[in-house]
Amino acid sequence: MDIQIRPIAESEWEAFVRTANNAFGEFAADEDYAAERHGFDFTRSYAAFDGDHMVGTANDWGFELTLPGLATVPVAAVSWVGVLPTHRRRGVLTTMMNCQLDDVAARGETIAVLTASEATIYGRFGYGASTRLLGWELPQRYATLRTAASEERGRIRLVPVEEARTLFPDVYDRVWRRVPGEVSRDAGWWERIFTDVPGHREGWSARFYVVHESDGQVDGFVHYRIKENWGDDNIASNTLRVSEVRADTEEAAWALWRFVFGIDLVGSVVGWAASIDDPVRLALVDPRRMRINTVNDHLWVRLVDIAAALAARRYATADELTIGVRDPFRPANSGSYHLRVDAEGVAECERTSGPADLELDVAALGAAYLGDTPFVALATAGLVTSTTPDAIARADRLFRVTPAPYCNTGF
Repeated sequence: MDIQIRPIAESEWEAFVRTANNAFGEFAADEDYAAERHGFDFTRSYAAFDGDHMVGTANDWGFELTLPGLATVPVAAVSWVGVLPTHRRRGVLTTMMNCQLDDVAARGETIAVLTASEATIYGRFGYGASTRLLGWELPQRYATLRTAASEERGRIRLVPVEEARTLFPDVYDRVWRRVPGEVSRDAGWWERIFTDVPGHREGWSARFYVVHESDGQVDGFVHYRIKENWGDDNIASNTLRVSEVRADTEEAAWALWRFVFGIDLVGSVVGWAASIDDPVRLALVDPRRMRINTVNDHLWVRLVDIAAALAARRYATADELTIGVRDPFRPANSGSYHLRVDAEGVAECERTSGPADLELDVAALGAAYLGDTPFVALATAGLVTSTTPDAIARADRLFRVTPAPYCNTGF
C-alpha cells in the first residue's frame, strides 16, 4: 500500500473534517465545518492519502507551554489525529507521526504535546502522560466553604458571550504563565469555545459566562453548564458542571467558587478538570462529601530535542545527573544526557559518551518532565533503571514541582 502524506489545501477542509470524524466513529454536522476552522493552520496539517482517497488526518497548533520555573517555550500541540477503520494497522498513523515530528524538529520546537483519546496509542511514538485531571461530584447542600465570604471589594456579573469573548482571554493570558503545564490559547481556540456548537453539548445547556471584578477591572472568570432535572414531584435537582475557574487573585477565585456553589435549583455540582492538588476539596466544611470519581491523564509530552528541553525548565535543587534515554521511534535521540543544575535551579544539558546514572525510555522521561510523575514510581513500575544507588531519589528531588503541573486546555 502506497500512502502519501501531505498538508491539505483549503479546498480539502470538508474532507479533512469528515475523515477525522469518521475515524472517531462520528459524523460531522454542517455546523462543525465552520466552527472547527477557526485558527486552523493549513501549513501544519497532515493528511494520509491512499490514491485520491483521504484515509488519515493530523495537525498541530503552535502553542506555548509553561515549564517548571515559569519559563515558556513554543510547542507543537498535536490534534485531529485519526485513521479510517478501513486503513488501521497498516502503518498509516506511524507514517504521519514520523512526518510530523520531522517537521516539529525542523521548526526548532523542542517539545510536542497532545491529549490522547486512548492511553495505549502514543507511548510508542515517545509521548508520556505528564499531567492529570480530577473529576469530582459534590451534593450542593454540602458545598460550603470553611471560610465565609469576607468584606469583598469585588462583584460578580453574568455576561453574554459577546462580552466573554473580550474579557476571558485577557484574564487567561495573565494567568496561564503562572501555571506549569498549562498552554497558551490563541484567538482561534477561544472562538471555537465561544461558538459552543449545540451538537457538542451532550444534553447540557449552553455555557454560562461569569466574571469577577475588583476596582472596576475583571480579575477572574468561570464558565459552566446546567443539566436540568425536574422530578415527578416538580422539585428541581439540576446538575451544574464547572468547566473552568481562572483568576488573578485567590480572593477572586474563592468568590467565584462561592457563586457557583450557591446557584439555585441545583442538586449537585460536578467538575471534570480539576488539578491533582486542587485546594477546593480541602476548603470544604465536609470534604468527604466531594467524591473523586475519575483521575485521568491529560497532557502528554514528547521531548523532540532532549538536551534543549531538559535545559529549558528549572529544577528544585542543585545537582548533576547523567540520564540515559532510549528513543526507539527516533533513534538519533538515543544516548546519554548530562544535566547540570546550579543553586538557582538553572540547568545546562549536553550529550555525553559517559555512563548514565539512570536509564529510561523517552516516553517515561516525558511523563516525568513536568514534575507530576515521580521517578521512584516509574522505577517501581519497571520503567526506569539505575546504575548509581541514589540516582532515582536525586532525580525525584531535581524534577519535583509544587504545586503539581496542571493543564485544563483541550485541543
